Amino acid sequence: MNNIQANKYDNSGSLSLLGDYVFIVLLMVATWLSINSVWGFTGPDTFISSKLSNIAPLGQWIAIFNIAFIVGLTIIVASKQYRLMQPTLILFAYSIGVFVSEVLREYLAPQGAVVDRLFAAMPILLMLTVTFVYPELRLQITKNIAGYENWVKTYPIVLIIIVGGLLLLGFTTFSIKLFFDLVGASSSWWPTIGDISALSFLNGFWEEIIFRGLILFSLLSSVRADSANILQSFLFAILHLGASPSFIGALSSGGFLFILGFCFGRIAMKPGGLLIVIGLHMAIDIVSLSLVL
Repeated sequence: MNNIQANKYDNSGSLSLLGDYVFIVLLMVATWLSINSVWGFTGPDTFISSKLSNIAPLGQWIAIFNIAFIVGLTIIVASKQYRLMQPTLILFAYSIGVFVSEVLREYLAPQGAVVDRLFAAMPILLMLTVTFVYPELRLQITKNIAGYENWVKTYPIVLIIIVGGLLLLGFTTFSIKLFFDLVGASSSWWPTIGDISALSFLNGFWEEIIFRGLILFSLLSSVRADSANILQSFLFAILHLGASPSFIGALSSGGFLFILGFCFGRIAMKPGGLLIVIGLHMAIDIVSLSLVL
Protein backbone atom coordinates (compact mmCIF):
# COMPACT_ATOMS: atom_id res chain seq x y z
CA MET A 1 0.00 0.00 0.00
CA ASN A 2 1.37 3.43 -0.95
CA ASN A 3 2.44 5.74 1.84
CA ILE A 4 0.90 8.65 -0.02
CA GLN A 5 -2.68 9.00 -1.12
CA ALA A 6 -4.15 11.63 -3.36
CA ASN A 7 -5.97 14.44 -1.65
CA LYS A 8 -9.74 14.18 -1.58
CA TYR A 9 -11.31 15.87 -4.54
CA ASP A 10 -14.83 16.77 -5.58
CA ASN A 11 -16.12 15.55 -8.93
CA SER A 12 -19.37 17.52 -8.77
CA GLY A 13 -18.04 20.36 -10.94
CA SER A 14 -18.33 20.77 -14.69
CA LEU A 15 -15.32 18.53 -15.37
CA SER A 16 -15.78 14.80 -14.83
CA LEU A 17 -13.07 12.51 -13.48
CA LEU A 18 -12.34 11.41 -17.05
CA GLY A 19 -12.18 15.06 -18.00
CA ASP A 20 -9.53 15.61 -15.32
CA TYR A 21 -7.30 12.96 -16.88
CA VAL A 22 -7.83 14.31 -20.40
CA PHE A 23 -7.08 17.83 -19.19
CA ILE A 24 -3.83 16.76 -17.49
CA VAL A 25 -2.68 14.66 -20.46
CA LEU A 26 -3.30 17.59 -22.82
CA LEU A 27 -1.23 19.85 -20.56
CA MET A 28 1.56 17.25 -20.54
CA VAL A 29 1.50 17.06 -24.33
CA ALA A 30 1.67 20.88 -24.46
CA THR A 31 4.64 20.73 -22.05
CA TRP A 32 6.37 18.13 -24.21
CA LEU A 33 5.87 20.06 -27.45
CA SER A 34 6.77 23.39 -25.87
CA ILE A 35 10.05 22.05 -24.45
CA ASN A 36 10.95 20.38 -27.75
CA SER A 37 10.25 23.65 -29.54
CA VAL A 38 12.62 25.41 -27.14
CA TRP A 39 15.32 22.78 -27.70
CA GLY A 40 15.06 23.28 -31.46
CA PHE A 41 14.91 27.06 -31.04
CA THR A 42 18.19 27.30 -29.11
CA GLY A 43 20.07 24.25 -30.40
CA PRO A 44 20.05 21.39 -32.92
CA ASP A 45 16.62 20.29 -34.11
CA THR A 46 15.01 17.35 -32.37
CA PHE A 47 12.69 15.04 -34.28
CA ILE A 48 9.66 16.92 -32.93
CA SER A 49 11.01 20.45 -33.38
CA SER A 50 12.05 19.75 -36.97
CA LYS A 51 8.50 18.67 -37.81
CA LEU A 52 6.98 21.70 -36.09
CA SER A 53 9.39 24.14 -37.77
CA ASN A 54 8.19 22.90 -41.17
CA ILE A 55 4.74 24.29 -40.30
CA ALA A 56 5.60 27.53 -38.48
CA PRO A 57 8.61 29.19 -36.79
CA LEU A 58 9.48 27.56 -33.47
CA GLY A 59 9.10 30.88 -31.66
CA GLN A 60 5.41 30.86 -32.59
CA TRP A 61 5.01 27.29 -31.34
CA ILE A 62 6.58 28.20 -28.00
CA ALA A 63 4.10 31.06 -27.62
CA ILE A 64 1.16 28.86 -28.67
CA PHE A 65 1.92 26.10 -26.17
CA ASN A 66 2.46 28.51 -23.29
CA ILE A 67 -0.78 30.29 -24.16
CA ALA A 68 -2.39 26.84 -23.84
CA PHE A 69 -1.40 26.85 -20.17
CA ILE A 70 -2.99 30.25 -19.66
CA VAL A 71 -6.18 28.97 -21.30
CA GLY A 72 -6.01 25.92 -19.03
CA LEU A 73 -5.71 28.11 -15.93
CA THR A 74 -8.67 30.16 -17.14
CA ILE A 75 -10.76 27.00 -17.57
CA ILE A 76 -9.84 25.86 -14.05
CA VAL A 77 -10.89 29.16 -12.51
CA ALA A 78 -14.07 29.44 -14.59
CA SER A 79 -15.17 25.88 -13.74
CA LYS A 80 -13.95 26.11 -10.12
CA GLN A 81 -11.91 22.92 -10.52
CA TYR A 82 -9.15 24.22 -8.26
CA ARG A 83 -7.76 20.74 -7.60
CA LEU A 84 -6.23 20.95 -11.11
CA MET A 85 -4.50 24.24 -10.37
CA GLN A 86 -1.47 22.73 -8.63
CA PRO A 87 -0.26 20.38 -11.43
CA THR A 88 -1.09 23.04 -14.04
CA LEU A 89 1.07 25.65 -12.32
CA ILE A 90 3.89 23.12 -11.85
CA LEU A 91 3.86 22.13 -15.54
CA PHE A 92 3.61 25.78 -16.62
CA ALA A 93 6.59 26.69 -14.42
CA TYR A 94 8.52 23.73 -15.89
CA SER A 95 7.84 24.87 -19.47
CA ILE A 96 8.75 28.50 -18.78
CA GLY A 97 11.80 27.43 -16.76
CA VAL A 98 13.17 25.35 -19.63
CA PHE A 99 12.72 28.29 -22.00
CA VAL A 100 14.55 30.69 -19.64
CA SER A 101 17.38 28.22 -18.96
CA GLU A 102 17.92 27.44 -22.65
CA VAL A 103 17.97 31.13 -23.61
CA LEU A 104 20.52 31.82 -20.85
CA ARG A 105 22.68 28.95 -22.04
CA GLU A 106 22.43 30.20 -25.63
CA TYR A 107 23.35 33.84 -24.97
CA LEU A 108 25.80 33.42 -22.11
CA ALA A 109 27.50 30.51 -23.90
CA PRO A 110 29.02 28.90 -20.80
CA GLN A 111 32.16 26.86 -21.24
CA GLY A 112 32.11 23.24 -20.20
CA ALA A 113 29.36 20.65 -19.90
CA VAL A 114 29.16 20.88 -16.11
CA VAL A 115 28.68 24.67 -16.06
CA ASP A 116 26.19 24.33 -18.90
CA ARG A 117 24.22 21.74 -16.91
CA LEU A 118 23.90 24.09 -13.94
CA PHE A 119 21.45 26.16 -15.99
CA ALA A 120 19.04 23.20 -15.73
CA ALA A 121 18.32 24.45 -12.21
CA MET A 122 16.14 27.26 -13.61
CA PRO A 123 13.00 25.09 -14.10
CA ILE A 124 13.35 23.76 -10.54
CA LEU A 125 13.68 27.26 -9.11
CA LEU A 126 10.49 28.39 -10.83
CA MET A 127 8.68 25.19 -9.89
CA LEU A 128 9.74 25.58 -6.26
CA THR A 129 8.02 28.98 -6.14
CA VAL A 130 4.75 27.08 -6.59
CA THR A 131 5.51 25.12 -3.41
CA PHE A 132 5.27 28.35 -1.42
CA VAL A 133 1.70 28.74 -2.68
CA TYR A 134 1.01 25.10 -1.77
CA PRO A 135 2.92 24.41 1.48
CA GLU A 136 1.60 20.83 1.61
CA LEU A 137 3.50 20.12 -1.62
CA ARG A 138 6.69 21.51 -0.11
CA LEU A 139 6.24 19.46 3.05
CA GLN A 140 5.58 16.24 1.13
CA ILE A 141 8.64 16.61 -1.09
CA THR A 142 11.00 17.32 1.81
CA LYS A 143 9.54 14.40 3.76
CA ASN A 144 10.20 12.10 0.84
CA ILE A 145 13.74 13.37 0.40
CA ALA A 146 14.98 12.89 3.93
CA GLY A 147 12.06 11.23 5.72
CA TYR A 148 11.21 14.30 7.77
CA GLU A 149 8.01 16.32 7.66
CA ASN A 150 9.55 19.51 9.02
CA TRP A 151 10.82 21.33 5.92
CA VAL A 152 12.71 23.86 8.04
CA LYS A 153 14.95 21.05 9.28
CA THR A 154 15.06 19.16 6.00
CA TYR A 155 15.95 21.95 3.56
CA PRO A 156 19.31 22.68 5.25
CA ILE A 157 20.14 18.96 5.17
CA VAL A 158 19.39 18.74 1.44
CA LEU A 159 21.27 21.99 0.79
CA ILE A 160 24.32 20.71 2.67
CA ILE A 161 24.27 17.48 0.64
CA ILE A 162 24.08 19.36 -2.69
CA VAL A 163 26.59 22.11 -1.95
CA GLY A 164 28.90 19.74 -0.07
CA GLY A 165 28.85 17.24 -2.92
CA LEU A 166 29.66 19.90 -5.52
CA LEU A 167 32.45 21.38 -3.38
CA LEU A 168 33.91 17.91 -2.74
CA LEU A 169 33.79 17.13 -6.46
CA GLY A 170 35.46 20.45 -7.33
CA PHE A 171 38.12 20.08 -4.64
CA THR A 172 38.88 16.50 -5.69
CA THR A 173 39.16 17.47 -9.36
CA PHE A 174 41.44 20.42 -8.54
CA SER A 175 43.61 18.34 -6.21
CA ILE A 176 44.12 15.51 -8.69
CA LYS A 177 44.92 17.93 -11.52
CA LEU A 178 47.40 19.75 -9.26
CA PHE A 179 49.04 16.44 -8.34
CA PHE A 180 49.52 15.44 -11.98
CA ASP A 181 50.91 18.90 -12.82
CA LEU A 182 53.42 18.65 -9.96
CA VAL A 183 54.70 15.21 -11.01
CA GLY A 184 54.62 16.16 -14.70
CA ALA A 185 52.27 13.34 -15.69
CA SER A 186 49.32 13.51 -18.05
CA SER A 187 45.90 14.03 -16.51
CA SER A 188 43.90 14.14 -19.73
CA TRP A 189 41.73 11.27 -18.55
CA TRP A 190 40.61 13.00 -15.36
CA PRO A 191 38.43 15.78 -16.86
CA THR A 192 36.29 13.02 -18.40
CA ILE A 193 35.87 11.32 -15.03
CA GLY A 194 35.16 14.66 -13.35
CA ASP A 195 32.58 15.59 -15.99
CA ILE A 196 30.89 12.19 -15.74
CA SER A 197 30.62 12.46 -11.95
CA ALA A 198 29.38 16.06 -11.96
CA LEU A 199 26.92 15.56 -14.82
CA SER A 200 25.52 12.41 -13.23
CA PHE A 201 25.13 14.20 -9.89
CA LEU A 202 23.38 17.21 -11.39
CA ASN A 203 21.24 15.33 -13.90
CA GLY A 204 20.10 12.73 -11.37
CA PHE A 205 19.18 15.39 -8.84
CA TRP A 206 17.41 17.77 -11.28
CA GLU A 207 15.31 15.11 -13.04
CA GLU A 208 14.21 13.29 -9.90
CA ILE A 209 13.20 16.50 -8.11
CA ILE A 210 11.25 17.57 -11.21
CA PHE A 211 9.50 14.30 -12.13
CA ARG A 212 9.36 12.12 -9.00
CA GLY A 213 9.16 15.19 -6.77
CA LEU A 214 7.34 18.28 -7.99
CA ILE A 215 5.30 16.81 -10.85
CA LEU A 216 4.36 13.53 -9.14
CA PHE A 217 3.31 15.08 -5.85
CA SER A 218 1.41 17.92 -7.52
CA LEU A 219 -0.59 15.32 -9.47
CA LEU A 220 -1.54 13.63 -6.21
CA SER A 221 -3.77 16.64 -5.47
CA SER A 222 -5.89 15.79 -8.54
CA VAL A 223 -5.76 12.04 -9.20
CA ARG A 224 -5.09 8.79 -7.36
CA ALA A 225 -1.54 7.72 -6.51
CA ASP A 226 -1.14 5.03 -9.21
CA SER A 227 -2.64 7.32 -11.85
CA ALA A 228 -0.33 10.16 -10.81
CA ASN A 229 2.64 7.81 -11.11
CA ILE A 230 1.58 6.65 -14.57
CA LEU A 231 1.14 10.26 -15.74
CA GLN A 232 4.56 11.42 -14.55
CA SER A 233 6.15 8.32 -16.09
CA PHE A 234 4.41 9.12 -19.37
CA LEU A 235 5.80 12.68 -19.41
CA PHE A 236 9.27 11.44 -18.38
CA ALA A 237 9.31 8.95 -21.26
CA ILE A 238 8.01 11.24 -24.03
CA LEU A 239 10.35 14.10 -23.09
CA HIS A 240 13.33 11.79 -23.51
CA LEU A 241 11.73 10.46 -26.68
CA GLY A 242 11.42 13.95 -28.13
CA ALA A 243 15.05 14.83 -27.37
CA SER A 244 16.31 12.36 -29.96
CA PRO A 245 16.79 13.34 -33.63
CA SER A 246 15.59 9.86 -34.61
CA PHE A 247 12.04 8.79 -33.77
CA ILE A 248 12.72 5.09 -34.33
CA GLY A 249 15.85 5.14 -32.21
CA ALA A 250 14.16 6.98 -29.37
CA LEU A 251 11.03 4.83 -29.51
CA SER A 252 13.02 1.73 -28.59
CA SER A 253 13.98 3.28 -25.26
CA GLY A 254 10.60 4.91 -24.56
CA GLY A 255 9.08 1.82 -22.98
CA PHE A 256 12.12 1.24 -20.80
CA LEU A 257 12.09 4.85 -19.58
CA PHE A 258 8.37 4.62 -18.80
CA ILE A 259 8.89 1.49 -16.69
CA LEU A 260 11.94 3.00 -15.02
CA GLY A 261 10.03 6.20 -14.24
CA PHE A 262 7.11 4.21 -12.82
CA CYS A 263 9.37 2.09 -10.57
CA PHE A 264 11.19 5.19 -9.39
CA GLY A 265 7.83 6.83 -8.68
CA ARG A 266 6.74 3.94 -6.46
CA ILE A 267 9.96 4.24 -4.47
CA ALA A 268 9.75 8.04 -4.29
CA MET A 269 6.29 7.92 -2.72
CA LYS A 270 7.74 6.39 0.44
CA PRO A 271 9.31 8.52 3.21
CA GLY A 272 12.92 9.12 2.24
CA GLY A 273 12.34 7.39 -1.10
CA LEU A 274 13.06 10.45 -3.21
CA LEU A 275 16.64 10.53 -1.97
CA ILE A 276 16.99 6.84 -2.91
CA VAL A 277 15.86 7.36 -6.51
CA ILE A 278 18.16 10.38 -6.84
CA GLY A 279 21.05 8.06 -5.94
CA LEU A 280 19.83 5.34 -8.33
CA HIS A 281 19.45 7.85 -11.16
CA MET A 282 22.99 9.12 -10.56
CA ALA A 283 24.35 5.56 -10.64
CA ILE A 284 22.57 4.80 -13.93
CA ASP A 285 23.88 8.02 -15.49
CA ILE A 286 27.45 7.26 -14.38
CA VAL A 287 27.30 3.87 -16.11
CA SER A 288 25.63 5.17 -19.29
CA LEU A 289 27.91 8.23 -19.61
CA SER A 290 30.98 6.07 -19.00
CA LEU A 291 30.01 3.96 -22.01
CA VAL A 292 29.54 7.04 -24.20
CA LEU A 293 32.44 9.32 -23.20
